[in-house]
Amino acid sequence: PRRGSPHSRGVAIDLTLLDGQGRELDMGTAFDAFTPLSHHGRTDVPPLLVLQSFIADMTPRGLWNRTVDHVSVEGMEINIPPRQGTAPRLPRFKSDSISSTTGRFTIQRLTASNTRLSVIPGDPRKNAKAWDIFSLVIRDIQTSRPAAFEASLINPIPYGVIESKGRFGPWRAGEPSQTQLEGDYTFAADLGTIKGLGGSVDATGVMSGLLEAIETQGSTKTAAFRLTALEGGSLTLETTYSAMVDGTNGDVKLRQVDATLGRSAFQAHGTIEGTKGIKGKRVALNLTSKSFDVSELLLLVMAAQKPLALGTLVIDTAFDLPRGEGDVLDRLELNGSIRADRLLFTDDSVQDKIDNLSRKGQGRPQDTSIAEMASRLRSTFKMAKGVVSFKGLAFDVRGASLGL
Repeated sequence: PRRGSPHSRGVAIDLTLLDGQGRELDMGTAFDAFTPLSHHGRTDVPPLLVLQSFIADMTPRGLWNRTVDHVSVEGMEINIPPRQGTAPRLPRFKSDSISSTTGRFTIQRLTASNTRLSVIPGDPRKNAKAWDIFSLVIRDIQTSRPAAFEASLINPIPYGVIESKGRFGPWRAGEPSQTQLEGDYTFAADLGTIKGLGGSVDATGVMSGLLEAIETQGSTKTAAFRLTALEGGSLTLETTYSAMVDGTNGDVKLRQVDATLGRSAFQAHGTIEGTKGIKGKRVALNLTSKSFDVSELLLLVMAAQKPLALGTLVIDTAFDLPRGEGDVLDRLELNGSIRADRLLFTDDSVQDKIDNLSRKGQGRPQDTSIAEMASRLRSTFKMAKGVVSFKGLAFDVRGASLGL
């Protein structure tokens, strides 16, 4: 027929090529795949590997043994295509099933500078995740087993350096995003590169899994954490966390975060996600605390020599920080509830008024033994564009109650 697709007209061939050792070559997609990667004229899928220059050192003995002593690479770009789903594939020959050893090949050491690793997500709504690796060393590279690596990467936001080492591979030629990865890392960053925040972050952690699903656990310490748009003080912020990182787009699922800000403990879980074509990521969390120190919270957000009140807060709130370049406090949205069971005011004149209210409410206005009466406070609240609003505010002290 004159009309129709190549497959429907019988003029298309699905073909897989094999090398001399019976191993499939990368044909771009799986056999009989019907995915966006299979479309004619698709231009958004870059080549798997691009090199500006490389130098290989090899001895005559190494030539005989198929061993390269050292490869030096400059300006390497690795573009890993997305997983091809469950499309059927031709049977594959495994390298260890080949009796001949002629297919074995080893690079003892590879050094690379100015490398970019891009992992293309299968979800077209997501941006590819690019990792800029300014220093990379890989040792004992073979097709049949993992290789050891050491890498130094730049993290753009917050700006800092990631140092990582571990094992990578063996390379999954048919499904590169399924290649295994494990190791540990350190991260040092300046929170001041995020508008509205201040402090220096130091993090350590371990990672394991596949390129498209990296499990990670670790801890962070931020010295002198502060909100720069306010005139408050600074506190030490420490966390331990468990998360899953999608290496194809950089999205993070925070399974559990246990944190302390000064003396206050709180917990969090949620996601850090991006959208294709939009710079940055959205942070959506649920935060809870049963013992948030009121005095430290007030000192963090207000310029004062001493806090206005003492006590602990119970907090349960949704935390939504949309992507963008504006100040954190202008973008941040909170929606939740707070409760304080034992609240004391540090200003004597204010606390005296609370004590007088309690005496009158109990019918003992002259009883001076009724003093330092703790207040109770509960409310739902919202915060948007730097403005906090309360609803259902209830204030109680023994003998009296006030509702707004």
